[in-house]
Amino acid sequence: KSTMDITNQIQDILTRAGNHIHGCDSVDDTGITYTSIVEWKENTGMASTQPTSSNKGSEQQNETRQQWYKTGYDYWEDESNCAATVDGVLGGFASLSKRDLEGSADFVRYLKSSIRPELKLTKEENGGVPTRACECGAGKG
Repeated sequence: KSTMDITNQIQDILTRAGNHIHGCDSVDDTGITYTSIVEWKENTGMASTQPTSSNKGSEQQNETRQQWYKTGYDYWEDESNCAATVDGVLGGFASLSKRDLEGSADFVRYLKSSIRPELKLTKEENGGVPTRACECGAGKG
């Protein structure tokens, strides 16, 4: 499956579960607002559901992507946004509750059973060979 196929599946699951998907590319909501994960990925140049027909489109997409990364970099470099501490990087969530961990584990199990059943998450599932790490939203940014 392509990255966009998986993105669409995740977006559909979150929407069906009643999670409102939205976001803004600035701290003070003065930037571009996105109503979906797909729209955000396309506008930041991270993915495209339509092939570009010219070099001009590719250049514009590259500039958008560079600006998106610069905005993120500038945010994290500003101590007033994010203190250089564990609590600062994690947006005030330096510790997790058992409920947080259970929710994350449930989400990963659901993704594996519904979207990526071929995914091998443990050494036992992968013939004793270590597999992958999955970062599921630890922190901001």
